[in-house]
Amino acid sequence: MSDEVDVANDLAYAYANSGVAKAASEAAKPIPTSPVCLECGEGTAGGARWCSASCRDYHEMRNR
Repeated sequence: MSDEVDVANDLAYAYANSGVAKAASEAAKPIPTSPVCLECGEGTAGGARWCSASCRDYHEMRNR
């Protein structure tokens, strides 16, 4: 027979596993490309998301 501690441990384990599964599925998603810079709106080459490293860095800093 399970006591309250066993039930709590099982629940914590299930929550941890679902969090890991969600993180893994998010990490597996493809990185979207864009014809324009996601920061300044200038055109990008080859579907890059940013036109320069400074735009990339600023965008990532603002969206943490």
